[in-house]
This record gives sequence, C-alpha cells and structure tokens, in this order.
Amino acid sequence: MVRASALGVGVLGVAAVLSLGCERAKAPATGPEIVATLAGKSISRSELDARLKADHQASAQMFDVENQRHEVLEGVLENMIDESLFEAEAKRRGVTVEKLLAAEVDAKITPVTEAEKRSQYERVKERVKGQPEAEVLRQIESGMRQERQAERRAAFSSELWKKANATIALEVPRLTVEPGDGPSQGPASAPVTIVEFSDFQCPYCAQAALTLRQLSKQYGDRVRLVFRHFPLKQIHPHAEKAAEAASCAGEQGHFWEMHDRLFENQAHLDPADLKRYASDLHLNTAAFGRCLDSGRAASRVQRDAAAGEELGVRGTPGIFVNGRMFKGALPLQRFARVIDAELALANGAASPAQAAGAR
Repeated sequence: MVRASALGVGVLGVAAVLSLGCERAKAPATGPEIVATLAGKSISRSELDARLKADHQASAQMFDVENQRHEVLEGVLENMIDESLFEAEAKRRGVTVEKLLAAEVDAKITPVTEAEKRSQYERVKERVKGQPEAEVLRQIESGMRQERQAERRAAFSSELWKKANATIALEVPRLTVEPGDGPSQGPASAPVTIVEFSDFQCPYCAQAALTLRQLSKQYGDRVRLVFRHFPLKQIHPHAEKAAEAASCAGEQGHFWEMHDRLFENQAHLDPADLKRYASDLHLNTAAFGRCLDSGRAASRVQRDAAAGEELGVRGTPGIFVNGRMFKGALPLQRFARVIDAELALANGAASPAQAAGAR
C-alpha cells in the first residue's frame, strides 16, 4: 500500500493478514484440483467454476458475499486511516482530536433554518400523524444537523487523505455491468461509468439522484452516468408506471427532465399526475398519453429490472461504478474517492489493487 508515513504500521499489518487464518503448505499441483468424488467419478474445481459462472443466481450470491466481506475490511481500514490522520493533524496544530473536529466539523456546518425544518416536515407529516409537531420538528433539526456533521467530517477526512496520499490496497470484487441502451449522460468513452438501478418512488433513490447529479457536474466528461429502471412494485405501487412515464418522455428526448420531476414529486405519481408533468414539460401530450396508456414502455422497464436482478440488485438504489457495487444512498465524498481512484487507474497513476481499494 502506498501511503504517508504518518499512517503508521497498523494499516500495513491489517493488509498483510487478510487471509484471516493459517494455511497448510500446499503441495505442488500435479493436475486439476478435485473438489468432489462420486461412484468413481470426480468433479474438478474448473468444472465447479464453470457451473457457477453459468448459474446467475449462485454467481450473484457469491459476489454479494465477497462484496460484503470487502466492505467490512475496507470500513475497518478507513477508520484506522481516519484516526491516524486526525491524530497527526491534531498534533501538528497542538490541539486534541476533539478540538480539531470541533473546529473543522462542528464550527463549519451551517445551522438548520426554520424554513428547512418546515419543508422537511411537510414531506413527512402524513407519516407522523398523532405526534406533537414541536417534537417532530426537533427530531428533524437533530437529524439534519447530524447529516451535515457527517458530510463535513467526510469532506475533512477526504482533504487529509489527499494530503497524505492515502490509499487502500485491497482488491475488490467487480462485475461486468452492461450499460444497456437506456438514457445516459456523459460520453461512452468516459473512463468511469456509473450504472444506477433506481425506483422513482424510493426516497433514497431521490437522494442518490442528487448526489449523482453533483458528481456529473464535478467530473464532467470523465464520468458517464447510465440510468436503469428497478421499480420495487411490491412496496411502491406507483413506481412501475412512473418508470414507464420516464421512458415515454425519453422517446421525445426529455427523459432527464421527467426523471427530475418524478423525484421531486414522489407523493404524486398517479397516471393523471404523470400526464400533467408531461404537459408541464411541454411534451407532445397526445403521444405521451398513448405511450403511457398502451404500456408499451413496460418491456424496457422489465428488461432493466431483469438485468438488475441478474447482477444481484435486491434493493434501491443499486449503483455500480466501473463494476463495483454500492448499495443505498451513499455520501458524495465516498463516491468521489472511488471515482478519483478509478481515474488514477485509467491514467496509470496507481496499481489496480490501489485504485480498486480506494474509497
């Protein structure tokens, strides 16, 4: 692992024992590895691997296990690096870590305004009926403040990582993710491709959409963003028709405008609402209505969902960055670290393990 000396030996120690156990010395291979025998026959490891590759469900399960293991290891390493960097920076300034974070995190977050609390309250008030309004507003303020603290802490951590040239040298599992022929932003030749499987009725997807939009602006033509549908119709009854509406708008070259409108109005996704949004966006409303009512866009939505299931997507948002899977609405800084590492790899500035492991 390449990193600043201030990180100490702890990180290297963890990286060196990733096998997490002792192994018997292996005899030199003399033939194919046999993993099972029966009635005088045998099954080799290569045969098992071939069957696993052909079994999409089993392959997705194996990838999920590998990805979860990687996330645990990576999370521990991130915490170790953060702690080392915070301690080194606090020592350089002659203060405690607590005072450092108070100055760089707590003092630099913007206060939650009354208007912000009210706006959030209006979005959730139907779900909190019966609870005292003042208590709900207090909880909203506390939650928003904690979110801003987490964002600022991540940003400060990222600043220190860059100064220290900190990286994580863990290999990560990757999948081959086909972008499909759906809506995208950014050139197909971009060194980083982000494929997002999303649901228009999912609040976390709305949050992720804002993050991905910021990343697109930040990285420009170095990143390609691809949208694929994954409506969770069992829990989001309007999501599938909303996906069809976005696809119908896409036929007229206005997918992303409809995408934004749907996420901004997640509580209002009835067919009549969808047609009103088409009118608001100045689409050909007759053509849009025919597309929506006929259900002809459903096949595209179903193809995307099937592709997501094959890749192991089980919830939304499911996001792949150059084949690396991420689940949920993650912070901007986390994705930025991944993209920076992928760009470094594309430019030959980092080893595959370093770029794969950095977050």
